[in-house]
Amino acid sequence: MGRNTANLDGGGVVRIAPARTRTLVDNYRNAARTMATAHHELSPLVNRAAELLGDVPRSITALEAAAINLTYDADDLSWRIDYIERTDGILLDRLNRGIAVADHDWADQNPRHMEIDAVIDLLATAETQQELVALVDWLVRSGMFEFADVVTGPFVLPEDLRPVFAGAVVHAYENGWRPPTPFSPRVTAGLVRYGDPSDNTVLSWASDALDDRSDFAVSVTANPFGIDAGETAFTPFGEYFLNNPAAGRTLINHLLDQHDATGDTQLNMHDDDAGRTVMLGNIVIAAGMHGTPDERAVFVDRLVNVLNADGNTNDAVFWSTWEAYAMLAHEHGIDQTTPTFDTHHLMPDWLRPHWEPLWNEKLSPDGVERIMGAAQHAQTYGPWVVGAGPALTVKRWWSSRDDIVETVVGNDPGGTYTTREKLPFTGSRFHFDTASQGRNAIVHSLRDGSDVGDISADEFAIIDHGIGPNGKPTYTINLPGVTDLSSPSPGWHPVHATVRDIDQAAAYSAHSSKVEDNLYAQMVVRALREIDVPLGSNLMIVGHSFGADTAADLAASTDFTENYNLTHVVAAAYDSVPQLADIDPNIEVLVLQNDNDYAIKGEILGRLASSGKPSVSINTFAHEVRAFDGGTKGVGHHQDNYNEYLYDTNDPEITTFYESITNTGYAQPGESFAVDVTLDESLL
Repeated sequence: MGRNTANLDGGGVVRIAPARTRTLVDNYRNAARTMATAHHELSPLVNRAAELLGDVPRSITALEAAAINLTYDADDLSWRIDYIERTDGILLDRLNRGIAVADHDWADQNPRHMEIDAVIDLLATAETQQELVALVDWLVRSGMFEFADVVTGPFVLPEDLRPVFAGAVVHAYENGWRPPTPFSPRVTAGLVRYGDPSDNTVLSWASDALDDRSDFAVSVTANPFGIDAGETAFTPFGEYFLNNPAAGRTLINHLLDQHDATGDTQLNMHDDDAGRTVMLGNIVIAAGMHGTPDERAVFVDRLVNVLNADGNTNDAVFWSTWEAYAMLAHEHGIDQTTPTFDTHHLMPDWLRPHWEPLWNEKLSPDGVERIMGAAQHAQTYGPWVVGAGPALTVKRWWSSRDDIVETVVGNDPGGTYTTREKLPFTGSRFHFDTASQGRNAIVHSLRDGSDVGDISADEFAIIDHGIGPNGKPTYTINLPGVTDLSSPSPGWHPVHATVRDIDQAAAYSAHSSKVEDNLYAQMVVRALREIDVPLGSNLMIVGHSFGADTAADLAASTDFTENYNLTHVVAAAYDSVPQLADIDPNIEVLVLQNDNDYAIKGEILGRLASSGKPSVSINTFAHEVRAFDGGTKGVGHHQDNYNEYLYDTNDPEITTFYESITNTGYAQPGESFAVDVTLDESLL
């Protein structure tokens, strides 16, 4: 191919068609970037393949060969670009050495002494891409982007002109030009905010911005794009990665590569700079929620592995990783890596032995809320509780129960048998073992009926699990206990008049197992008819306190069990043993009694005083009764004492009970709603 060439100062030739040459270089450079990205994406797969193959003798894997070839090809393209630029007169190499282009009017001027508008005109009227690059080099070498003079302080571009300057600099940078000295993080922050750089360019600058410790109080700090003094140099990068989560994932993977190579990473900067710490945590969440489930799983899995190995990860990254992990498990049932916390600096000693089983087994919303609630009471967690840690991140994917409760129209004087939609029961992650799913179903009901739950004083709750494995509609009936145990209110409550009243309803039911003596039980029966729960449906009843008494009374009623297929009863926090003789052995009943529950002690004493007979032997019936030495919260009567026992016990009979709950369909997700039990006076 013939060329017309002419010598220039410093060597090189000029091609007849410089635009075609530039297009060729641009295409080569874009291809090299694509190859580098592909190599980066293949590398984790290569590492994973090596882990799976272990020490088994093997030939090179296809993935590894592809990754190596991509590197070779990218190097080859870089060589070609360098050759073209050096031999075909694009002059970028000469510009990098500061050689002025003498045939332009502006070449001998100093842009620091020019009006801004004049500089903008030069950029806007550049006749060729080569001239635009030369102009940028001229501006940067003059120091225009660095300082005006020390007396007046750092130079700041007018805001409306920043995109022009940033766009020109980014364009030059991405076409091979480099400044004589690397840009400061403040300058690259402005280029990212105003210049629309590519992902690769942003990633190449981001690490320096993370490391930046410059102080805005220093009057000569270069800040031409006016990054606000309240921001870190990394803030614009963080904004970019949040808006481009795929690039954010690449950044976090780069930081994880640092850990793999050195055992250290910028992810464990702790809280020396809250802005960067919080931003990194938010990038983790955005990246962890972006892409297909499999892509998210690979990313989150790697994060968890690093956190398991690195006990120094900063708090926002630590908690944000668990949020991304929880979202993935909650939405798709994906749980690849087991979290461990043995050495992490954020884990207080008192919580360490309990956290791992809690996390692994209860990623239902109820379980996560319980975990976070426990953590918020630990003083060790102060920084992230009051900052932007899980106190905020949890609410992003699990609505605060307080927000829900505020909207409840409950404790009202009427509305008997009306229903109110509640948060749905999400069930358990499908990969839980059968027993864990059944346990979660019980725990959810007991907790939902407690003071932190979403059942008002004049309500009980129902979960509609849909069609069970036996082809029948399947429901959980959740019966909370009395409302006035801790603050007795003689007579019916003047506002809500709930049937869950201790002296007007519970006291009259205590002496028998008959529905006729239990107004609460009668209202439950009528409510099921009013809201059209189909006859023959599978029912599990979970009751606490007076709710446990009511559950057992319903189970003892042949009229009730002939109309509904009552398969399981959980009776917690009540002296339920005397009722067991009246319950069909085919109904599976689990009675839970905390030895430190003073309400139960009072019930037993009252029964002995009236009958003079000891409790019926718990070994007489085909039901499970567990008395245990539990906690003392709420004089031992609170639901948390019972849930803690359910979490901790390894009792094989209770495990079998859990499995039976799951196999009957009560662990399935379902719609949940509350039923009003303001007193039905017609029953009096």
